[in-house]
Amino acid sequence: MNFFKNEKEKKQNELKNLVDEYSNKVRMFGEDKKEKEEVEKTVDNLNREKEKIDSEIEEYKNIYDDLIRTKEKTYFLWDICFSNVFKEKGGFDLVIGNPPYVRQELIGPPLIKNASREQKDSYKKKLQERVEKTWGYKVGGRCDLYVYFYFQSLYLLNKNGTFCFINSNSWLDVDFGKYLQEFLLKNFEIKRIIDNQVKRSFKEADINTIMVLINYPEKESLNNKVKFIMFKKPFDEAIKINNELLIEEKDELFKNEDLRIFPKLQKELLLEGIEGDEKEEVKLLNGKYEGGKWGGIYLRAPDIYFTILEKGKGKFVKLDQISKIEGYIHGFNIGTKFPKVNFIEGPSKVGQIYLDENAPGVEFYGVKKTGNSRQLADLLYPRMFGHRFFILVNFGDIYGQKFYKIIIRNKKMKISLGAFLNSTISILQNEILLYSTWGLGAISVNSNHLKQLRVFSDFKIDEKLSLNFFKRPVRPIFEELGLDPDKPIRDQEPNPLPDRKELDDIVFDVIGLTQEERKEIYWAVAELVQNRLKKAKSV
Repeated sequence: MNFFKNEKEKKQNELKNLVDEYSNKVRMFGEDKKEKEEVEKTVDNLNREKEKIDSEIEEYKNIYDDLIRTKEKTYFLWDICFSNVFKEKGGFDLVIGNPPYVRQELIGPPLIKNASREQKDSYKKKLQERVEKTWGYKVGGRCDLYVYFYFQSLYLLNKNGTFCFINSNSWLDVDFGKYLQEFLLKNFEIKRIIDNQVKRSFKEADINTIMVLINYPEKESLNNKVKFIMFKKPFDEAIKINNELLIEEKDELFKNEDLRIFPKLQKELLLEGIEGDEKEEVKLLNGKYEGGKWGGIYLRAPDIYFTILEKGKGKFVKLDQISKIEGYIHGFNIGTKFPKVNFIEGPSKVGQIYLDENAPGVEFYGVKKTGNSRQLADLLYPRMFGHRFFILVNFGDIYGQKFYKIIIRNKKMKISLGAFLNSTISILQNEILLYSTWGLGAISVNSNHLKQLRVFSDFKIDEKLSLNFFKRPVRPIFEELGLDPDKPIRDQEPNPLPDRKELDDIVFDVIGLTQEERKEIYWAVAELVQNRLKKAKSV
């Protein structure tokens, strides 16, 4: 109510000052008809504004009284309760929160239980319209609920304010995250994005979380350096005054036993998310932002990953450049009512990479004939990984339910591409680019992630070696690499299975990795998997 009362007093003072000023002029110089008409017009306008304020005071009085006096409230009218904050300061100095994690398909009107699909769609549309009205920015309909909390909470911030959220890490890597990434890069200073390598923040939530610190820009936001900070120890052990000073001080890649700091210009992040070979100025002006893998690359990726990309320049292409990636067979398209085919249900049934009608896990089961369920794939990519890694190479007419379909344009590449995707370099990419938002330890894959995987554009490998590797049992990754997950990884010497080492050496030779770099890849993969699985059990 103070806001309305202050406005009323302001109008009253304006009226009094205007009348006093005109009265003084009349006494000194006499009355001027034209000036008198202008003053009368201004007085009328001010009186109308004052009457409107009187009306608003009356209109909100009952709501305000109820809000203050009622002990049990079913609502919170924040724009009324904090009207003085917006009037006097233009918003809050600090907005801090932990927004709810609700997947996009579950978003619906909060006061309607068991909302219909139409009601959910209508509510999501209103959320999108709110963002567009507030910021003039359009977001996709597949955003999880916490994304809308970002837009609303940043709107409550004043121009000198600071924003801090702890929430799901999914927006750093998934497709819908591109809307939030682009918006923040172009409009705010992202100061810090903080993760913990070894311990989850919430026992009750089955998601992995990050902390985000954001300010309004004091200058051009694209020249701000985002500091991606990965703590290697639990927060209560790693948060020290010395580490805090290091985070403030370091403007280049830095690491110690407690943390890694990866500073990155917002301009560089924006350019990385825009595909194409145009000049920087053209990309920034006209390019469409498609999103970046911020979490995978700048928080979780080990240093050896960047060595691989640098040494492999000109040798890698994205998987979707040499293949078509199709979705998996949905559960409602399989069952006894459909004609039977050779079928494998999911990763848990897999025994080997080589897939034909005699392979372990293959059964005769019903799959719907219409639609794309009966589309055969050259390679079957699991929707989820735990501690075993494999991409199935289809040498028969086998259909898989919980697998994405990779259809290779050049069929002669089936064996070589299958071998590369089962190499340890590809396992490293899985851990970095396909990292799950879930806190339960599994990597959850989607087709947009698969498109980003780097593979060799031209790769030759001995067919006999590949087939032997494909036909032997798939073992847990630690056994594949000859490392004990219950011991510190770097205290051990990698001892990969002979056929894995033979395959990996062929891949390593193509990009000219040293023996130390090869060892580093084995350590990095084992550490990433070890940390992922340990983190899932940490609370």
